[in-house]
Amino acid sequence: MIMEVTFEKTRRGLTRFKGVALVDGKVVCEATMMCARSREA
Repeated sequence: MIMEVTFEKTRRGLTRFKGVALVDGKVVCEATMMCARSREA
């Protein structure tokens, strides 16, 4: 399995990524992920 994750954008403290999982060159899963920086960081 190969996972490819790319940065899309950051806005108002939220960062968005897009991910794709490939098995034998075929897409088996796609996801859009968001994360926020904690105040402790």
